[in-house]
Amino acid sequence: MAEKLRDSGSFKGGGEKIWPHFPRLNGKGKWNFLCAYCEMDLLKDIPTWQSSHDDHILPQSKYKSLVNEPTNHAPSCCFCNNLKGRFDAAKDEPRFRDSKFLTSEERTRFIDAAKEHIEKKRKEKEKQFEQLKSILESS
Repeated sequence: MAEKLRDSGSFKGGGEKIWPHFPRLNGKGKWNFLCAYCEMDLLKDIPTWQSSHDDHILPQSKYKSLVNEPTNHAPSCCFCNNLKGRFDAAKDEPRFRDSKFLTSEERTRFIDAAKEHIEKKRKEKEKQFEQLKSILESS
């Protein structure tokens, strides 16, 4: 199915890089079109689809051996990807620097750690937004 979608020409543009990784995500051979971190439907609308990301679960800048490894990729909405930034869920585990793949358990653990990080960042952004909104509305 991945090849059929790629060959259709329907995925040219911002979201084209993420589609090859989707069939591997849910472990049941089903296509998964949700952000790995907030579960937003990435096919909700064209802007969401076009701004979706192929996120490296462990940062590619530190884990060179995992850059092209599908187990280190996850679909992400733009907002979660920006909040996650270069968060490193394996920073205290140097053995992953030379790993060739992530097991299902490791992948899940790192995604869960990233979800916690993103949620903290999201709360900070919500406070900033409310403050900004309050200032602008009182002007």
